Amino acid sequence: MKTHIISISNNKGGSGKTTLTGNLGYALASHGKKVLLIDADMQMNLTRSYDMQMDKDKNVYKAVSLEEDLSDFISKTNYENIDMVISDYMLSAVDMQLVGKDDKETVIKKIITPLKQSGAYNYIIIDTCPFLGLLNYNILVSSDYVLIPVELSAFGVEGLEPLSNFIEEVRIFNKDLEILGIVETKVDKRESTTDETRELLRDLFGDKILSSDIPVDINIKKSQFLGQPVCHFSSDSRASIAYKNLAKEVDSLVNKKKYNK
Repeated sequence: MKTHIISISNNKGGSGKTTLTGNLGYALASHGKKVLLIDADMQMNLTRSYDMQMDKDKNVYKAVSLEEDLSDFISKTNYENIDMVISDYMLSAVDMQLVGKDDKETVIKKIITPLKQSGAYNYIIIDTCPFLGLLNYNILVSSDYVLIPVELSAFGVEGLEPLSNFIEEVRIFNKDLEILGIVETKVDKRESTTDETRELLRDLFGDKILSSDIPVDINIKKSQFLGQPVCHFSSDSRASIAYKNLAKEVDSLVNKKKYNK
């Protein structure tokens, strides 16, 4: 089994990274894919969205601090085909630890490579924190692809230029890193600014915009309150259908790229 590592990244807060990570993972798993979710955001929202309990000995921060094989820090979720490496509040201090290491850019690549080579999962999907520090640099160095959620608003597009520059810098250590696509999130077709923002996004990124977008849906907030993926909470909701379509598109793109390499 070939493992593909996808980072969900955008330095703009509120872009829908965590919701995208959790529900893309769930939708892929429902198609029979083995999925590992990694919560690499110190806010722990992905961990909470799956109703996972804190574990001081089994989390991302502990794995990075000890520089040990990530396989030893995996927890089971309540859902078939989905495991998780949960987060911890102490992850907010990890950049300070990384900066003093000789291999500060490649620590996460070192601890995730044995897991990737084992072929235990089809997809490892990583939720990142909303700033471009050394932790996110490490994550992108270890990734095959970046998926970028963008809220369709004037402010939602603002963070894309620094993120693009950051990705270019990461290619010093990971020349094969690809932007898998841009996912439009929180799409509300009733708002007049939606078409203008969408046009601007297409001017900037062209064919990198995925055809699947994620609509505004109250079921997302309801599912988060209950600690469930929206695809589980309300499988026939607009958001769930959108995430299922996105999962098919992502899987198709990854497999197409795999055979073209």
